[in-house]
Amino acid sequence: MTPGAVHRQTAERVRSAMVAAMRADPDRLNAGLLSCGGLDRPETDFVREARVLVLALAAALTTVLRGRGPYGDDLCLGCGIPDCRTVRAVGEALAAYQVSPVQLDRTEARIRSRE
Repeated sequence: MTPGAVHRQTAERVRSAMVAAMRADPDRLNAGLLSCGGLDRPETDFVREARVLVLALAAALTTVLRGRGPYGDDLCLGCGIPDCRTVRAVGEALAAYQVSPVQLDRTEARIRSRE
């Protein structure tokens, strides 16, 4: 896979995680936790914080993936090269955990086409 393809695929996977977290309703998550017995405190704390953690990490990764070269090519904002080992490693980690791009509904596709 070319460096540009790796970069785009990694960015799509990060965006997918962010969209999934943004779609989750924190009030409904909390209500579900309250109605669900049998979870210990560490598990409930993790689920309560997971949405914010995903949003924060995805936002941080998006910042790094937002780099563009002088010819419009994708590059890592941290190191400034198109074939970044870190971007490749992040992409591999996301693939290992089977994070894949979400299927867009019409409304979201329209919003993205305007960006």
